[in-house]
Amino acid sequence: MDNYNNHIINENLSIIQIIEKLNSINGHKILFVVKKGNILLGSITDGDIRRGIVNGINNLDDKVTLIMNYKPSYLFEKNFQHDKLSLYKKQGLK
Repeated sequence: MDNYNNHIINENLSIIQIIEKLNSINGHKILFVVKKGNILLGSITDGDIRRGIVNGINNLDDKVTLIMNYKPSYLFEKNFQHDKLSLYKKQGLK
């Protein structure tokens, strides 16, 4: 992943701002939604945006929190587990 700081966003951004941000970043098209203190709230991809639209979100000025994934899959760098990585790969996660 390129510089991860490019993938960190504020919880108060709108869906249209998220779309613009996803279009502007290189590499993996994922954003990490954080609140004050850089505490992870969730993640968002273009797939989350599409699912939101299919499920009735029609105002792109709504907050990203309406469509973000509140339970993203992740690994800790300092406590890396190869079996968990293998499971994620089998599930198609990148």
